[in-house]
Amino acid sequence: MNKQLSFATNYTTVKRFQPYTFKNQLRDAVINCAAPISSLLGIDTILMQKNRVQFLFLHHLFDDEIAPFKKLLTQLSKEHTFINYSESVNRIKTGSIDKSYICFSSDDGYKSNTTLAKVFAEFGINACFFLCPSVIGETNLEVISKYANNNLRFAIPIKFMNWNEVEMIQKLGHEIGSHTNTHIDVSQQNFEKIAEEFSVSKHEIEKNCGATKHLALPFGRFSSFKSEWWKISADVGFESCASALNGCHIASTQPIKTEELFIRRNLILPNQWTLRHQLFYLQYNSFMARSSNNFLPQAF
Repeated sequence: MNKQLSFATNYTTVKRFQPYTFKNQLRDAVINCAAPISSLLGIDTILMQKNRVQFLFLHHLFDDEIAPFKKLLTQLSKEHTFINYSESVNRIKTGSIDKSYICFSSDDGYKSNTTLAKVFAEFGINACFFLCPSVIGETNLEVISKYANNNLRFAIPIKFMNWNEVEMIQKLGHEIGSHTNTHIDVSQQNFEKIAEEFSVSKHEIEKNCGATKHLALPFGRFSSFKSEWWKISADVGFESCASALNGCHIASTQPIKTEELFIRRNLILPNQWTLRHQLFYLQYNSFMARSSNNFLPQAF
């Protein structure tokens, strides 16, 4: 253990541990060229006002991320209606998507989520915070550093909330969901272990927070999805199971069962991506939206 290691206290520190790859540079260059063209032609407004449900998620909100995030929320509020997670899931299942809706969530349960919850409250937003119960309340730097490396695949430790802080978030009107118990990579586990992680996390969250309806899978950006994972989550009692694959949802003419719903979410990095960058991603999602995206892809 590096004795100089300490908890990250701002996003500038976190970013030093995330290399800016050639792929990142190429993506940003394309967006910087395409976004002005979209705006000039008025396509951006048309796409942003399209009837859909767009799920956005974060992991943290450090002090140096607050200002750009508030700027993003202010812009989004001009053309969207913010709704909570449960309403979003219900609208997708019932096909009642009659406006451009946005729903927020946050993964992992970092302590800065208390700041995020308060910023959401300023904008009248009720979000869903997905927690891993095994690490809520943990304060030991060495333990968290090991957890960050082994479970989160992250090189720097970040402080986690305790259950009192989770309760504070609930009192602000936010929902609490499961991110599995120990942040497992489901693609590397057998069905028995997955069922255990889902069940234990639900039990621990409900013991501390009351009923919980929603699950978000860690490491959601992989190609080896199995429909059985969604069925396990439904059997455990979750009403939805989310990936971290980009996209949004438009009305479907077919009824959707819990174990068939494939929730897509977009990551938000307020202090790394420009406002133009983030808005362009949402416009692209709107352009590519198909009702078939609401369902688990047959290949899975």
